[in-house]
Amino acid sequence: MSEAFRWLFSAENFMPHGHCFLWQPATLWLNVGSDALIALSYFAIPVAIYYFLRQRHDGIRYAWVPMMFAAFIFLCGATHVMEIWTVWTPMYRVAGALKLLTGLVSLATLLSLIRILPQALLLKTPRQLESLIGERTQELTEINRQLRAQIEARDVAEQQLRAVETDRARTTALLQTIVESAPGLIYAKDRDGRMLLANPPALALLGKSWAEVEGRTDMELLADQTQALRVTENDQRLMRANATEAFEEAVGAEDGEERVWFSIKAPLRDARGDSIGLVGVSMEITERKQLEQRLRLMVDELNHRVKNTLATVQAIAAQTLGHSNLGLYDAFQGRLRALAAAHDVLTREKWAGADLHDVAAAQLLPAGGPIGGRIELTGPPLRLSAKASLVLAMGLHELAINALKYGALSNETGTVAVRWEVTRDAVPVMRLTWLERQGPTVAPPIRTGFGMRLIERLLGRDLGGTSRLDCADSEGCTFTFETSLVNVVAPTGVPPFPDVGAVAGAAG
Repeated sequence: MSEAFRWLFSAENFMPHGHCFLWQPATLWLNVGSDALIALSYFAIPVAIYYFLRQRHDGIRYAWVPMMFAAFIFLCGATHVMEIWTVWTPMYRVAGALKLLTGLVSLATLLSLIRILPQALLLKTPRQLESLIGERTQELTEINRQLRAQIEARDVAEQQLRAVETDRARTTALLQTIVESAPGLIYAKDRDGRMLLANPPALALLGKSWAEVEGRTDMELLADQTQALRVTENDQRLMRANATEAFEEAVGAEDGEERVWFSIKAPLRDARGDSIGLVGVSMEITERKQLEQRLRLMVDELNHRVKNTLATVQAIAAQTLGHSNLGLYDAFQGRLRALAAAHDVLTREKWAGADLHDVAAAQLLPAGGPIGGRIELTGPPLRLSAKASLVLAMGLHELAINALKYGALSNETGTVAVRWEVTRDAVPVMRLTWLERQGPTVAPPIRTGFGMRLIERLLGRDLGGTSRLDCADSEGCTFTFETSLVNVVAPTGVPPFPDVGAVAGAAG
């Protein structure tokens, strides 16, 4: 193969074609320029054919035939380029091979032309085309007849549409009646906050007629500009988010106090789903908010009184036991502080329950320092009821006091791990484990002390569970408590209201 290429491209036995022109510049460039012009034309013709085929690719059945012509013409141009090349480089074997290739392609083009010539003879004559046009005209006439029938059907559809519009008008009137008779505020605004709709209660709140309200913004309608600015900011935020929201707003005033409304606002959307305004419904909840505030004040006052009561009990204990029995006094004070710490956790949660982690941390932080140091608390999130929070707080306090006196927290290296888990059996069970490590060796207690009796009585009686203390391990005691999850978990949902559904004015 290498010998064949060497032979094909070898030019050492030939002299350049330019010798035939005696290297006369005029003769040489006349031939070179002529060949270049012919080659350029030959190359342009295939490009034009290819462009035509690309533009009319769906209307030409035998596209490969013009492509064969394009290849033949392109190779003809290549032979003229080769003629220019041999003026200076005598590669006549390559030129001959190129001419051979051009001849083969031209022969293939001829054969392809002969092949499709019978199909070309089948092309219709002008007279045949006129006949075909006549047939197509008759078909168009039939299509026009069908189109007129469709127009008549459209007229029937328009009549039906007018009937639908009549129904829609009745529906609109019904909706208007609902809007006007609703007790709350119903309104609609455009993207810039201008009023598009306001029912009578909304107009009564503004103290204006619809003619005075239509097309105006809250900044123009509300006397309190601070309120108007808050409402406008809420509306703009909702329309930017393009989502329905429910929140409380202060609009208007009565007896010097703001009127509070619970508002549900939804965006008005165009065909693409973009927000072009909003529609809202607002119900006044001023009285409910006032009742909530009074209830909150009552709860705060109750919490304050409970703290004062605990302080009073501490003072009484100090006067009664402070000098006669210091040990009993310290233990009693510690239990009061544990009860107060649990009370603080529940107060923060409005007495609706507390997280077990928070309850445990409030009892162990004073005993063992920061959580994560000598104290480890691990377990899933578990919200305890108020009762379970108080009971477990007292139990953890007794265990912490015992660890400070005799167990893992009585030296410098001991640690305490409080772990809890919930088993997902047929009846879910909460299991809490107190685990001491690296503490002094603790002998099993000979008798049950008051603290242990308190733990067993509280956990067993109030939470219906079972507990076990094991001090056989040389590194400290282990305490385990188990009870049904339903005994400790905070209730969920809203309790039923007994008065709902009662007939107004019925005797109690």
